Amino acid sequence: SIAIDTFPKLDTMKISLLLYLLAVPCTALPDHHRQAFFSPRIKGVLSVSGGGDPVLLSNTRPLTITGADLYKTNVEVGVYKATGTFKKIFALGIVSGFYIGFGAYLAVTVGLNCPGLEASNPGLHKMVVGAFGLPMGLIFVLITGAQLFTGNTMVCMAALMEGRIDISALIKNWVASYSGNFIGAIILASLAHKTGTLAGYPGAAAIATKKC
Repeated sequence: SIAIDTFPKLDTMKISLLLYLLAVPCTALPDHHRQAFFSPRIKGVLSVSGGGDPVLLSNTRPLTITGADLYKTNVEVGVYKATGTFKKIFALGIVSGFYIGFGAYLAVTVGLNCPGLEASNPGLHKMVVGAFGLPMGLIFVLITGAQLFTGNTMVCMAALMEGRIDISALIKNWVASYSGNFIGAIILASLAHKTGTLAGYPGAAAIATKKC
């Protein structure tokens, strides 16, 4: 295996560009090429679910969509998220708080636990911290359909502006998801404190001190 210390010889900008190119979606591919790479079942999994809406779960849609279609999809997701019961939104909000908190936990225990990489290549170290932080929590939220307040402020507001929900549904979703996120994050932080799993990671205290 190649030691991570060999990476400082590479230019950080080149590494960033390479990662960006790898992350670019296949929007330039024609539809018949997309069909070859993605089966209908995979396309259905990758599409954004709005709770059973036939438009959102259709396997006949191309993998990539226009901005207007993306906005319509967000509106449908907002309707689905805002029309749930307060209890359901609150419970999924707690789960989402756990996930985002766990992303921060990974950032501290993995990303910030690379002193050698930080000294030799600070740019790459910041990329590692970012990769093991919020993205992991967001992936958990997206694939499980949990209720995250920050995302709900966009999709639910879009649904309200399109007249698909009323102001009471918007307020219900925001209050339930925000309070659930807060409680979920507090519970995870309490568990980490009680078990002492962050005791050997001074980065956690440094981040908390800087934020305060």
